[in-house]
Amino acid sequence: EDVETLYTPQRKSTDILRPHSTHATIKWLNENYLLEDGVCLPRSTIYEHYLDFCERELIQPVNAASFGKIIRQQFPSLTTRRLGTRGQSKYHYFGLGIKQSSRYYTHDYIEKLNQGDRKKTPDTKKSSFHEKP
Repeated sequence: EDVETLYTPQRKSTDILRPHSTHATIKWLNENYLLEDGVCLPRSTIYEHYLDFCERELIQPVNAASFGKIIRQQFPSLTTRRLGTRGQSKYHYFGLGIKQSSRYYTHDYIEKLNQGDRKKTPDTKKSSFHEKP
């Protein structure tokens, strides 16, 4: 299922959403993410984080495609990879990590980073996730 259909924020009828702000989104991206070699995050996860930010700030979110353009504006060197088994693959941002100071730097994220480290030899310790062949 699509992230947009899975995510239905619980709002009160009295909540008034402010219009989308690219400036606020870029500021939020800078506060929470950084370019990091070898790290790989699902695009849907980053978009879910963005929807959380919009809900907390009462900002009207943009759709996933428009959000992707904002990310590219802020992180132009970012690449996209399709990872997973045939029929189960998902798009990931390759080279985007979560800052330790971010509310999204969770135990699950740390575990994934550590799992990637356990799979590496000392020569390949640089990257945090491996792409499956």
